[in-house]
Amino acid sequence: MATMTTSELDRRILFAGLMVLGPGHVGLAQAEVRAAIERHPDKAEALVNATRLLKPTHERMRDGAEFVYRGHVRELLERVAAGEDTRPGTAAEVVLVCSDTSKLAPFTTAAAGLQGRMWELAFPDQQIWADGERQKHYEGLKSSEIDSLERTTRDKIAQRWRT
Repeated sequence: MATMTTSELDRRILFAGLMVLGPGHVGLAQAEVRAAIERHPDKAEALVNATRLLKPTHERMRDGAEFVYRGHVRELLERVAAGEDTRPGTAAEVVLVCSDTSKLAPFTTAAAGLQGRMWELAFPDQQIWADGERQKHYEGLKSSEIDSLERTTRDKIAQRWRT
């Protein structure tokens, strides 16, 4: 695929995207796939084919902030490039679960730490804590509990179709 023109690449991504994505997400997915191919040119074919995996899985990915969907897509594309399993929940999906859960019950220290960790992974350009230091404290206090919550949550929200 190294000799494929940009327009041919865009056509293939657009075609694959239109099959599974809403019109508002095709352009975003197309931009993220292009960026992933720039980072991993040797994985271009797999990354283009992965467009079918980039379906939004939460209403806030469909109707919410663009950065949430982009963070989700970037993680999936990085997994594809690394040959990793794409089924477990992404950091963006975990953040959305944390957000939904926080409306039902107060967070434990570990749950707040999980939300912060996932936020920093999914949205590195979006600061979650005003002081910029709080996550270090959560990690220092509850890192093993946060690790366990992360594994459990990613597994529970896994998308079995995403292979």
